[in-house]
Parts: sequence; structure tokens; C-alpha cells
Amino acid sequence: MGNQRALLIGNSDGIGLGFTKHLIQAGWSVTGISRSALDGAQLPNEPGDYNHTICNVLDPGFRQCLTTAWAKQGPFDLVVHLVGVGYGLERDDFGREAETFRANLVSLVETVEVVMPEFLAMGHGHLMGLSSIADDILMAEAPSYGASKAGYSTYLNSLAFRSKKRGVSVTNVRFGFVDTKMAKGAHRPFMISVDRAAKVLMRCVHKRPMQMTYPKTMGAVIRVLRRLQSLRIWLGG
Repeated sequence: MGNQRALLIGNSDGIGLGFTKHLIQAGWSVTGISRSALDGAQLPNEPGDYNHTICNVLDPGFRQCLTTAWAKQGPFDLVVHLVGVGYGLERDDFGREAETFRANLVSLVETVEVVMPEFLAMGHGHLMGLSSIADDILMAEAPSYGASKAGYSTYLNSLAFRSKKRGVSVTNVRFGFVDTKMAKGAHRPFMISVDRAAKVLMRCVHKRPMQMTYPKTMGAVIRVLRRLQSLRIWLGG
């Protein structure tokens, strides 16, 4: 796997940082783009190398940042979108709903607009995106998060069918609770560690599935809850 290049978007902490470590240890050359600096002391000294650019996916210059990274550190074999934000509707404050969609979904679309033509021109490449099991459930406490991830998963799964025959792989990764700052609340069933999540992503790098749901038990629970929600809607609430 040596000499391969990866571009990671949103990797300065949490799952993204853990995944960065695993790629570098496997010999990948990694370029990271995130809204904050990454502590280089947390990275392995070898065998792969690392470059980092500070850029918020909400900035107007995000698309140019991607283009510049491809020109300077690319071409990339792997591009991974790891961005995910979520805000609860506290005190009926809807002021960050659009921001959630821009960060979670629009930044993915902008990433695709830049990197997918490059992959298709090369005839190979792998795009991965970090969605959520929440894409399949109605979230009254955080509707913008669940809805943006639903769009995220649908978009990636559709791209996967379109690009596979052109030699380009697309993988939609759906995690449940992972032990990061995003995992809030008193109840976090089947929560996994950051390192376990990073290992699942490494497995996806090797296997290139169209979709990975982990843990599968949590996925099954969510499907049952979604059916119950659908029944409640059908019955009129």
C-alpha cells in the first residue's frame, strides 16, 4: 500500500485523526484539510508523510483549497470526507439549521465536484464519506442532522452505482455512536472507540464496499425504530 496518496477532509480530531494515524502507519502519504490545526506530535513519525491545510468547509474558498491540494499533493488515490456537525433545537432556536446542511451535505457535494472528474479521468480512485445510522430515523431533537445525513447517504449510494463501471469506487460509511465529542446524551448504545472506527475505515479502504454499516446491531435497532415511527405517522401521530 506504500506510495499511495490520500486526501482527508475534516481530520484534525476524532475519527478523522484516528484514521490519519492508521493510514500513515500503513505507508500512505496523507494530506489533511480541516478548520483547525492538527497536533503533529500525535502522528506517527514514519513510514508515511503528512501535509495539513487549515480551511473550514464553510469558507467560500473551500473549493479552491481542494483544487490546490490536488495540484500540489495529488493526484490522490483516496479522498475521504469526514465532516459531521449536529446541533440540537434548544429553546426553539433554528439559527444553525442551514449551517448543518452546508457543513454535512453541501461540502460533500463540493468535494465531489472537484475530485470526481479527476478520478474519472484517471479511470480509478476511491471516494469515501462518513455518514451516520441516523440517516434512517426521524430525529425530533436534531432534524437537520438526520436529514442532512439522509441526503448524504442517498447521494453517495447513487454515485456508487454511477461511477463503479468507470473504475471509481464510492463507499458510504454509516456509524452509530463513536466515542467522540459528537457523542452527546445519556444513552449511547453500542458505542465504539475511535480506534475501532478507524479500523473499520481501513477495512473499507481494502474492500471498497458501496456501503458499510457498523455496528450492524445498531443498524438493526434503528431499522426497527424507523418502522415504529412510520407506523405512528400512518396512524396520525
